[in-house]
Amino acid sequence: MQRKLWTRRDFVNALLVAGTASVWANKALASDVIIKNPNPDINQGDLYSRLANAGEWGYPSKPVLIKLDSDLVVFAYLPPTVRNARVVVFSHAELSVPSVYSPLLNHWASQGYAVLAPIHEDSLLDGGTDSIARGTLNEIWAPSAAITDIGIWNRRIRQCERVLEFIPVLNKTWGTDLDITRPIIAGHSWGAFVAQILTGARAVTYSGEVLERPSSGFSSGILLSPFGRGVLGLVDGSWQSALKPTIVVTGNGEKGQEPSIRSEAFTLAPAGNRHLAWFKAITEGLVSGDDTRQGKVSEHIFLDVLAVTTAFLDAYARYDEEVFAALAGQYFTKATRQRVTAYYR
Repeated sequence: MQRKLWTRRDFVNALLVAGTASVWANKALASDVIIKNPNPDINQGDLYSRLANAGEWGYPSKPVLIKLDSDLVVFAYLPPTVRNARVVVFSHAELSVPSVYSPLLNHWASQGYAVLAPIHEDSLLDGGTDSIARGTLNEIWAPSAAITDIGIWNRRIRQCERVLEFIPVLNKTWGTDLDITRPIIAGHSWGAFVAQILTGARAVTYSGEVLERPSSGFSSGILLSPFGRGVLGLVDGSWQSALKPTIVVTGNGEKGQEPSIRSEAFTLAPAGNRHLAWFKAITEGLVSGDDTRQGKVSEHIFLDVLAVTTAFLDAYARYDEEVFAALAGQYFTKATRQRVTAYYR
């Protein structure tokens, strides 16, 4: 693998250019409302409608905050009517917090998945549950220090791995039966970088350290607006050993890196159970649901995000053959009236 050694300044500048260092500062108090209205373009009885609309299992009125360890606090989005749920671990973007993504994570919960989202230490909210209760923000948070701190990179990755290790404890405490047979890692922006590493990608830090987790416990990954080469140590050859199934969600309208670069986890990884959902128009807020307005085009786009990501969950966590065939074919391109173009290799 060809390696490019970067200085600390290179890493800071690259991530700032990627358009991510300030996007989430004003989104920490996002709405928890889930969109339930069906897309009027689609028959309510078909596959798209089932995947895009709230599922039969319901979703929590608020996520549960769970302190698994002194340095591991998670937002838990649990379907209230399901005891046996497959697990999704979600890694938030830099400066963000899991509640920003509640419309998306609630939707996955309503489809029968237990979603566990750790609060990473680079979050704009300082001190986890204590800070959330006080409503205070970290006044001394230094973005450039976090971005270049390789320890934070590793701890982000390790936090997601540790969530799986605590599942037996959660099952015993809650009397649930969370199923980690085929757990899925999902993430947005820097969280998508975490998901890339946990599905087999490799990064080279500015000190020359190789960051990889070829044997993580995750079976597949959802990559929302992921980075490509030039950010966070992703270089030529970073995806040669990325063998686990993934879906990349990106498209026109992304800030910073061109969407063609953001899609490199799809184009440069070995073929085989590789998916790309290419949106004709999308923004950072539409990925989370924060910029969605009912009755507007943005509502259709967010419903498309819900449909394709839920399809991936069903195809790779539940091995639903009908959904897999739709995701690997042209179904979603047609169902979304080409707002999304689905690719498979």
